[in-house]
This record gives sequence, structure tokens and C-alpha cells, in this order.
Amino acid sequence: MVQTAIRDYIDGNQSYGRELIFVAILAFMMFVGINLGSGVLLSGYHFVDDHEVLNIAKYASRHTFLDTLHWYAIQDFSIRFRPLYNLEIVAQTYLLGVNMNHWIMLVTFEGIISFLLFYHFARQITDTTCLAFLFSVIIHFGTQYTLWYRALNQENLAMILLGISLCLLTRKGLNLGIVTFFIVLSSLQK
Repeated sequence: MVQTAIRDYIDGNQSYGRELIFVAILAFMMFVGINLGSGVLLSGYHFVDDHEVLNIAKYASRHTFLDTLHWYAIQDFSIRFRPLYNLEIVAQTYLLGVNMNHWIMLVTFEGIISFLLFYHFARQITDTTCLAFLFSVIIHFGTQYTLWYRALNQENLAMILLGISLCLLTRKGLNLGIVTFFIVLSSLQK
């Protein structure tokens, strides 16, 4: 999508490139504004799921990445089958540590990316900018917004993968196997 915006701008279709940049700025203002206004963005540790990060970090301090991934996956598989989430959460723990502010910033960024993907999909199937924007707003805001202010949600990456698969569906001549691959990845996240 970013490549599309850049390519459109270079090729002379500057209006769509500017449109995506404008929507990205609006999405940034909405996500950051809500998360800052509610106090979530800089609030730190919450007990909802954040204790998992502390457990993973404690185990990771004495073991390798693969050992930690195996240990967490075994624990999580007794509850749910979500292998991609296990990989994501362990990798993020290694990268971000236990600073939950960094985790919430990442979730906010994921929300913006997801918003742009759903906007791009809607924009490809309709000529109306307003409807495409409204489509993304309805999907991301409301009671379902809890995805974007909790640090440990498996749905965040699943929404991004679903957005990618929807955007790929609008491309002519694309092998549906690629779309199916992203849909399966999305389901392995949840």
C-alpha cells in the first residue's frame, strides 16, 4: 500500500498518494488521540494480560528464544491453538522487554496500519473516499476498540493479516492461494 502511494505519486497520480497520506495522518490522530486522551498510551502495566509478558521475560532471561517459544507454546496450547500469536508474543517480549508503554505504542501503530489496509480495500471497491473512510472507522472504533488499547491481543495482527488478504482480493489476476495463505495465517493468530 505504501509502495502504491509512492508509485502513484511518482507516476503522476498524486491525488491518491496524497489521499493515503491524509488518511494516515487522520488515523494517527484518532488512534493516538484516543489512547492519549484515555490515558492508556502512557499508563504502563495493566493486569488484564500483561502479567504474561512478565512470565515470558522471566523465563527468557535464563533460556534461548526457541526454548522460551517452546515453553510458552506448550503452556498456551493447553488453552488455545494459536501458534502465530505465541511466536509474536515471545518475539515482542525479546524486542520490547517489559516496558508496557512500548507495547501500547506498538499496538497503536498496528491499529493505524490495520486502518489504512481496510481503507485501501474499501477504496478499491468503491470510488467514494467518504464511504471508504467510514468503512474503516466502523470496523475500528466503537466497543471493538478494545483491540487497540490492550497490549496483549491476538486480534491485532489477525486484523492486519485480514486487511492484507482483503487488499489482495482486489488485485486482478492474483493467485487465490496467496489470499488463502494470509487468511490461514490470520486464523492461526486468533
